Amino acid sequence: GLFRAQDSGDFVSDYAAGDPHGDPAHPRAPFPQQRNHRHAKLRHQLDLDRVAITPATVYGPAPTKGTAFLTGPAPKGGVTVTLKSSAPKVALPVDSKGAAITSVFVPAGATLADFAIATFVVTTKSAATITGTYPAVNASAVVTVLPVGVASLSLTPNPVKGGTNVAATVTLQAPAP
Repeated sequence: GLFRAQDSGDFVSDYAAGDPHGDPAHPRAPFPQQRNHRHAKLRHQLDLDRVAITPATVYGPAPTKGTAFLTGPAPKGGVTVTLKSSAPKVALPVDSKGAAITSVFVPAGATLADFAIATFVVTTKSAATITGTYPAVNASAVVTVLPVGVASLSLTPNPVKGGTNVAATVTLQAPAP
């Protein structure tokens, strides 16, 4: 059989077991299969690639969705991406029941996992950065939460004559909180 040795540089050598000329203990006779791997990745490191939020701008308290993307398929057993909000009173990752969560699970073979984000009523335009971490790589996305304001106001009758009753209709930019 063959076994592999790597020196402190970028060289990887395959040696035949029991071959005194290919044995790493006998460096004066390198095995002929030694090759330079300066430009090749010897090990694939699975990392968090990015976090996305869709839609990225909502009127509070409308929900939105986050997605954690890995650089490749999750291994057997899956992986857990930790989640954190920079402003939990503006936007926060939640489970299907609306409870706050601190992680999302990416099942084996999958390259991504979705998670819900709850947003809250704000009085001014506000933002929260949702950061995912796996294993030690951080990736972030920003969700912007807008206050619900008046989109239009109409009066009936229009024009209005003094001393007459008027009906007013106010239309909001989003459903009332």
